[in-house]
Amino acid sequence: MTDHAAIEALERRFVAAFCMKDVVQIMTCFAPGIVVFDLTIPRQHVGHAAYAKDWEGMFARIDGPLDVELADLAITTNGSSLAFSHSIVHVAGRRRDGGTVGHHARVTHVYEKIDGAWVIVHEHVSVPIDMATGKPDFQSKP
Repeated sequence: MTDHAAIEALERRFVAAFCMKDVVQIMTCFAPGIVVFDLTIPRQHVGHAAYAKDWEGMFARIDGPLDVELADLAITTNGSSLAFSHSIVHVAGRRRDGGTVGHHARVTHVYEKIDGAWVIVHEHVSVPIDMATGKPDFQSKP
């Protein structure tokens, strides 16, 4: 399997675990020392324990399944043990308080090949900001 195909498979595995709200499987996609810049507070998570806690908190607020779509995945590899990608992720579902989840986010991943397997070592999630209002634009599409 090429590096590109292996990273794409990793991303698909991540999305499948996200849809199932399976924190254990999600965390298998990340290096133990993962550093994440996230949408939620705190905006930085360092290490498996901190990031798993963030996922558990998010899933505790969700009622039922999630629909997660990965779009515009662009992966860059150069034959080394480092690679990166960027994509647009759409998440939809229902919150326990009766509200809905439905937003697009931009995701950048940095990968490292460790012991022959690609893992995510850095994740940066963002949304565009409407500079006139200062508010996030969760529905923005490329």
